[in-house]
Amino acid sequence: MRQLPSLNMLRIFEEVARHRSFSQAALSLNVTQGAVSRQIKQLEDYLGVALFIRTPQGLSLTDSGTALSPHLSEAFDHIERALQAVRVPNLRQRLRIVAPPTWATRWLSAHLRAFVQRYPDISLSVTNSLGHDSLAEIDCHIRFGLEAAS
Repeated sequence: MRQLPSLNMLRIFEEVARHRSFSQAALSLNVTQGAVSRQIKQLEDYLGVALFIRTPQGLSLTDSGTALSPHLSEAFDHIERALQAVRVPNLRQRLRIVAPPTWATRWLSAHLRAFVQRYPDISLSVTNSLGHDSLAEIDCHIRFGLEAAS
């Protein structure tokens, strides 16, 4: 078995190294800045070296970080190409949401454009009732109130 830190830890390092910012990496990965900071700390502990120099002007890579960064980027490029080679062409991921009409109209609709721009390969379906779909076919069911779950 390979002795590797988590791929998530390595992916976070790659994003921080690319952006030279914990905040920008967190935004890019849809996690908190604290989560990014903890993952970088764990990776540095695992390696026994500092990867970034933290200054009032921002982040810069240490010699170890500079040595690691291009190798990880190349490794992730290889993984991405391998996955693309076996992935079904034009496979559209689906996200099926059941939500109350008022919430869907007032909150969700205001955020759909940004979601579709950020995730163009996801087919989004929003409805206000289960209809004849089973719960197993629904990815997210948003409810309000004290109604018992079905």
